[in-house]
Amino acid sequence: MIVYDINENWPMDLAFVDKLAKYNREIKYLMVAADVWSSRYERVEPLKSKDAKETAPALKKMIRKKQLEDLERQGHRVQRRLQKIV
Repeated sequence: MIVYDINENWPMDLAFVDKLAKYNREIKYLMVAADVWSSRYERVEPLKSKDAKETAPALKKMIRKKQLEDLERQGHRVQRRLQKIV
């Protein structure tokens, strides 16, 4: 897989942590996403179930976090590209 920039590819999976649910507000799953560009960037959202009613908001939350982080990065990228053109 070839990735050219940060936040281009985020493989996702669910970690099953049901044995710890009684200690963690009944959280049974962890939705985990890791950035392919750099293993330093990961996101984790706790889930009580893996049905769509719970996973969709968790995924939206991950995307919102990424978008907020990207705003600053995009500004810097655009500036660098414009400097190359000019």
